[in-house]
Amino acid sequence: MRAALLCARLLVIPALIAPFWFWNNGLLELEATQFVQRYLADRPILQKVFDPHINDIGTYQARELSYFFDYLDARVFAFFMNLDRAIFVPASSVGAGFLTALVIVWQTRRWPAATALAATLLLLLYLTNFIYVVTSGVFYRSTKPLLAPVLIATVLYLFNVLARPASLGEAPGGALQSRAQRARHAVTLFTLLCTLSLLDRQGFFLAVVGLAIVVMYWISRKASGGLVIAAGSAVVSMVVYNMLVGPALIRALNGYNPSFQYQNVRLAEILTTPQHFVRAAEILWQATRVLVGGLPSALAVILLAVALWRLQPWRRARHPTVGMLVVVALPAAFLLMFAIMVARHPAIYDLTDHRLWYYPLPWQALLLAGGTCAIGYSIRAGKAGTALLCGILALATVSNVTQWNSYRRDMSFSQWFRVVSQQSEALKASLQDGRPRPFLSPEYADFYQYCLRLSPALKVRDAATRQPVVR
Repeated sequence: MRAALLCARLLVIPALIAPFWFWNNGLLELEATQFVQRYLADRPILQKVFDPHINDIGTYQARELSYFFDYLDARVFAFFMNLDRAIFVPASSVGAGFLTALVIVWQTRRWPAATALAATLLLLLYLTNFIYVVTSGVFYRSTKPLLAPVLIATVLYLFNVLARPASLGEAPGGALQSRAQRARHAVTLFTLLCTLSLLDRQGFFLAVVGLAIVVMYWISRKASGGLVIAAGSAVVSMVVYNMLVGPALIRALNGYNPSFQYQNVRLAEILTTPQHFVRAAEILWQATRVLVGGLPSALAVILLAVALWRLQPWRRARHPTVGMLVVVALPAAFLLMFAIMVARHPAIYDLTDHRLWYYPLPWQALLLAGGTCAIGYSIRAGKAGTALLCGILALATVSNVTQWNSYRRDMSFSQWFRVVSQQSEALKASLQDGRPRPFLSPEYADFYQYCLRLSPALKVRDAATRQPVVR
């Protein structure tokens, strides 16, 4: 079993670098042709980061931490262009993948080998699903890719503190005796929830859900209120940042007040429109099917029911009531978030490529985290259910890989991806031989010209192609 665990963990490495190979060093999204240039402009870094009018097309979402990582992505791209290597796989996506793997490996480091093997196979399932592969392979924003590992870490942290079964070793929450330990856990939770919020507005919504979970645990168990205070402080701090601190910094650094129009959500209207929730549920269900190997819906439900029946996690939960509330609260929160997104940005549902890229990734990250917790609850070394679950996960992972080309073909018929794919390939060919293709769109042609400033070797090739032919 330990040999199988080692092999599974080693397979994580090629899974993490697969987007480089599958997308031929990546694709460049249309918006990225503009914001890469803006992040590399000759301005102080703080002015670049605290400039939502440019970074987010006029909207203000209080996610400046993601802009900082977007800036780093641009710097890494410029570094490789200086070496004459056009790499369109963003560094933040690569880092997010490695961070996700690190979190899962760290979480399972003391688990029985059978339990850790199942969790590692679940990680491989996540890393090989097409939504992860395409999101990691397209140079775009760092928001959703980075939100995923932070969400996973937050869910697993709460699992360790609030609900970890004794069969997996003493939970941190079981030893909250000293003031130092209570302070450490409070600081950890505060940091995780603030990081979620600073990466994305979805992250703030999830931080509020995290606060609700901790409050439910505190009420039901009459436990220490330190975690409630930490979670509440994080939410309040992020509200203050959103309303006061962020706008003040933007005003001081760039001389304008950000617009809050994007944050004005007509929640009552959305809640009374069932169509938004139906479409949100379709997106989440499709993302779930993509994650588990594209299995037919009926078969996926049957396998899930069989696995739950064999593993029976509810019998081993330390606090079953709180556990069931969490199981309901988090999916319900995502359903509401996606209903809001569909109402405000219908393309998320209408375009096939948008349902298979970027936006559903945090949902899949939640499924990975929740599945890891369920495995931790349920599996004991030598249990018959271990072989069943590991077999299902291995087959689903293989199915994921075999369907990459099929999903890419489906996306190629959709408007957004077809343009991004064709233009990116034309741009890469142009950068390789210094001959800008005549069918490059104005945005990609302009980006080619900008790359001449980043790569001395490309500039030489481009100049050589423009020399008149001597007869």
